[in-house]
Amino acid sequence: MTKLGFVGAGQVGATTAFSCLHQLDVDALALVDIQGDYATGQSLDLAAAAAGLGKFPDVEAGDDYALLDDADVVVTTAGMPRKPGMDRLDLLEKNVNITRDVVESTFEHAPDAHLLVVANPVDVLTYAAWKISGLNRSRVFGMGSWHDSMRLRYVLNDEGFGTDAFMLGEHGESMLVAKSIANVGGDPDWADVQEKIRGLAMNIIEKKEYTNWAPGMATANMVKSLIENEKRVMPTSTVLQGEYGIEGASLGVPSVLGENGLERVIEVELADEDLKQLQDGANKLKKQIGELDL
Repeated sequence: MTKLGFVGAGQVGATTAFSCLHQLDVDALALVDIQGDYATGQSLDLAAAAAGLGKFPDVEAGDDYALLDDADVVVTTAGMPRKPGMDRLDLLEKNVNITRDVVESTFEHAPDAHLLVVANPVDVLTYAAWKISGLNRSRVFGMGSWHDSMRLRYVLNDEGFGTDAFMLGEHGESMLVAKSIANVGGDPDWADVQEKIRGLAMNIIEKKEYTNWAPGMATANMVKSLIENEKRVMPTSTVLQGEYGIEGASLGVPSVLGENGLERVIEVELADEDLKQLQDGANKLKKQIGELDL
């Protein structure tokens, strides 16, 4: 029996569940949200949508973490957005506290699950979730740079290039195009490409105030690789333990996802410029992590 759990039934959580229904055959879905009635509404809508695919999984929802019992993978999008007057550290500390509750409650009810962190800031919260859990990094990791890589591939294709390329690093301002390992059949203006990716994200937020389709698809891709043991290589927010000369931070690097979770980190040979940018991003994240009570 395959069971997926989702903590957070908002735009990204529900879209991820919807995408998982398309990409996977699962026996059960469980949605947990502090707004239990809202989660129940989402679950009923999802169950009807699944019937349109000829699929009839058991879909449960509410505010009780016991719904996650025996889940194979749990996706967490739980967190709060920044409010007027709230500084970055205040927001981060509140979301770390939410993450702490998610981690402790998830592994109480689904002790063998893999936890996939999607809530933002995803790299810091992935590190916090791993630290709080006390588990091997193979069990706790984040969506991170696969979402950015999808945006990169969209931009490259739109400009007539191939799409065999990755974004690495922080899911944020210090993200980088891994130019030295890209195979795109040409010579793009990489600075222009990266600026277009940043502009794309800002344009989406300005026009609809959130993103859901791309992160939902990215997360479902990762869940599929785990459940179906695809061993697919995707940039994943990973707690690094010396790879790329980095320790004490989680950020997006090529990793293999399979039935054993994050099975290994692939340490590709980056150009000096790319490696420095990756390490600089890690140092920024380590500073943020150092401000937290972990």
